[in-house]
Amino acid sequence: MVEVFKTNISKQSQANLITASIERTLPDHRASFDLEDCDKVLRIKCDGEICAERILKLIKDLGYEAEVLTDELNYFPSMMELGFQPFETSES
Repeated sequence: MVEVFKTNISKQSQANLITASIERTLPDHRASFDLEDCDKVLRIKCDGEICAERILKLIKDLGYEAEVLTDELNYFPSMMELGFQPFETSES
């Protein structure tokens, strides 16, 4: 399982602290940061269930903020919804 979090972590030293704390507290979890991403993304991987609330509390207890990023599917209207009509064929 993978869980993704938006954070306010901006420095590699902060990311290292968070990663070490998560992996020490939850040894079966692997944490990594993408500080280049605008959301300063933290990714947690685990073979089992990931307790997002526990990770959020751990981050908060260290003085930082995080929130779970949810999968949002962008809605694209169909051609019919945009007003396009199907082709009509004329048979001779």
